[in-house]
Amino acid sequence: MTLMTLVITFALNDLFIFGIYYLYNFYQRKKKGYANANKNRNKVDFKQIFYIQEYDEEGHPCQKFCKYKLDNQEEFLHLLKRLDAKGLLLMDDNDDSNVITSLFDIITNQQYRVVAAHPFVIKNKVTCMQIEDKIMEKEILITIKDTLNKYVKIPFEIFSDRILKDQNGVTIMKSDGILVSDEYVFLCEAKHEVVIENINNLVQQLQEFPSKIQQANDPTFKLLLRKKRFGVACGVMFSESLREIAKNLGLIVVFPDNGYYKVEIPDEVSLWL
Repeated sequence: MTLMTLVITFALNDLFIFGIYYLYNFYQRKKKGYANANKNRNKVDFKQIFYIQEYDEEGHPCQKFCKYKLDNQEEFLHLLKRLDAKGLLLMDDNDDSNVITSLFDIITNQQYRVVAAHPFVIKNKVTCMQIEDKIMEKEILITIKDTLNKYVKIPFEIFSDRILKDQNGVTIMKSDGILVSDEYVFLCEAKHEVVIENINNLVQQLQEFPSKIQQANDPTFKLLLRKKRFGVACGVMFSESLREIAKNLGLIVVFPDNGYYKVEIPDEVSLWL
């Protein structure tokens, strides 16, 4: 074998080894890129705003829409679960095979209708907002109860009733939920979208609670009379500015955060717990 042949042979071997090394590194970089893409796919760079159609009291679709603002897939799946929906469809799309189950397929500011997982969603003749409010109340009460149990040694329980009636059986106060312990009572105002009227209503309920109990024809409610009372404002759409107003009024606030409900307690309330 000549010297030239040896040189060419070694050069080809080196080139082959370099090629294998290059391909291996290219594959690793590509694999890492896919991993990072999948890791970041759960979150978008901005809050996605869209609208979901509601139904009237007779269960018929109407032109009223709920506004939603979400920023990750986990929140979107949580929303579908609360609405008991397979997914969403654009208003002008009648092909159920195009059902949307990912936030990344949502078009900003577009209107959608619910593709129900079960017929009862429509047959029950309730709006999307009413469905969500009903389920949200249970979720929020459990969330608040679990959070408060971390602050105090005495456990909190969900009160058995939320409607207060006078001696004649007339409703004089209705709460979205009540939590109690041996020392405290928490009145909850839970709405799909919290507005200033909800906050003012809760503050008024807290002020009138003792006098309303005095009018009540319910010995169970009368047991709450001597307890220290607080208010809890809760909502799926609860703006930061309204949350600050509520906390400045001494109210606990509850709102969605990364697919779960977050509880914020004002300092003056924390001092009591």
